[in-house]
Amino acid sequence: MAQPAPLPPTPRPDTFPDPPDAALLPGLPISSPGDDWVVDFENIQAYEKARLAMKPTHALRDQWLASERNWKYGIGKGWAGKKVLGQGGQGIVGHWTYEGADRRQKTVTDVAVNQALRAGPANTGWGLIQRIYLEFCPGGDLSDWLDRYYDLPRNVAENDLWCIFQCLARAAFVMHHGSEDPKSERYMTDGELVHFDLKLNNGRRKGRLKATEELTSSVLVGDQALDNEHRNQPPYKINDFGLSKKVTTGPQDAKYLKKYQYYSTYSWYAPQIGLIMQVLMRKPPNRVPDWQNFTTYQSKATYRLATGGLTVGSILDEEQDGQEGARSLYSRELRSLIAECLLLAPAHRILPRELVERTAEGVRTWQTSLGTTLGPPLPQWQEPVVSAQWLEGWDDVDPLQAAFQALRLQVNQLRQQRAARPPVLPRPAQAQAPQAGPAGPANAVAGRTLRVILQTRSKYAGLIRGGHKIFAVENVSEDTTVVQVKDTLERQKCGIKATGMNIMCGRMLMANHQTLGEFPGLNTVKAMDA
Repeated sequence: MAQPAPLPPTPRPDTFPDPPDAALLPGLPISSPGDDWVVDFENIQAYEKARLAMKPTHALRDQWLASERNWKYGIGKGWAGKKVLGQGGQGIVGHWTYEGADRRQKTVTDVAVNQALRAGPANTGWGLIQRIYLEFCPGGDLSDWLDRYYDLPRNVAENDLWCIFQCLARAAFVMHHGSEDPKSERYMTDGELVHFDLKLNNGRRKGRLKATEELTSSVLVGDQALDNEHRNQPPYKINDFGLSKKVTTGPQDAKYLKKYQYYSTYSWYAPQIGLIMQVLMRKPPNRVPDWQNFTTYQSKATYRLATGGLTVGSILDEEQDGQEGARSLYSRELRSLIAECLLLAPAHRILPRELVERTAEGVRTWQTSLGTTLGPPLPQWQEPVVSAQWLEGWDDVDPLQAAFQALRLQVNQLRQQRAARPPVLPRPAQAQAPQAGPAGPANAVAGRTLRVILQTRSKYAGLIRGGHKIFAVENVSEDTTVVQVKDTLERQKCGIKATGMNIMCGRMLMANHQTLGEFPGLNTVKAMDA
């Protein structure tokens, strides 16, 4: 029998509700994944069979929305599934709305149900899953929000950029400190939470903007609020913490930084908040960073930029930074603050607390100039209140422990079986770079070997899987150009054409005309699709 949705008490008319007493909240049964195993296993198998039968995507999504009636702990009577908001290899998210006669009396009328795969590979058709009820953001994601500017002859307004910047800064401070109140104690003294996957897009779909357009974002857009903090502006919130990790706040050496250098979605490398703001300033609004036109330069706009080393920006940013009073669509304060977030040295970047203060000052300045801070005071922003039982009952016992223990035993048995057989290591493909000319007094010394890690993407809906290959390009010298390395890899049938290949030295894109001698100590590069 379906259980009622976990809603807080109905608020008093014309006022915001007081914080509810935990004793007065409606009961919420603690989920038992073990009891749900049979039903959920059947749901996953039905979905997998439909996928293999090549059913249309919308039919698969409708089938998942309709399966709610079979959930042991459903959303409740009066709730109807509307649409799937997004899906990936490890989960799916749907929108449910309350259509009962007492809808106006409910404080929560829309929820997002996130069904995540907790154990078992996603491509086998089985696995242990859990569901969590989240706040529904009717504004979609930041990529959808950008659509309004695509056909307009103007860039994103600076007022909107400051509001987005402020919300992202506050989210970063919460992950760093544990609360938006700087006077409170930190929730972790030996580390902090890092998202690692902030971006404007995640996944692909067909759309009117491009043949393949990005589907969902790590930044969601809430409902337009009428409070002092978000006057006539929606709140922007981050989600999708699938790649988040706890990292140390102590010294981080080069080895530690290199470990997390590419721990993110392709092209969205840290620092991601500054990268998001850099992309939002461009016209037409892009969905991914334009690394082809990015450059590193020494800015003198602020003391931190003048003493913090190189920063990342576009060629236009470099030109405007070097000219006092140069004309720009955006203020010098906004551009310099974004540049401080994009400093190459992590230790020199702006800290979350100062970022919150400076973005708040930018929002106040623009609201005053636009005349939006006048008028009677409005109530403070109130986060939706959920049942306290969401946070209770999980400290003493882990309901997934028994299920995970059985899976660990199976994994350990497979590891022991594989350990008995010696692994067969693939031999790296041998490639040879062209010589510039016959050996003479200046180049009589034999060339060295360049190690290339080639990354290929999946194609044709996964029929051709992507992966990594290692090539050894021999006899390269300081005068060997990047385009010669690309041509050599193409002749060796690496799978990527030279004209559609990017070669990276760390996070820096290597241009075709550059020589290997311009990168001191270079022995390994990364090649990928452009």
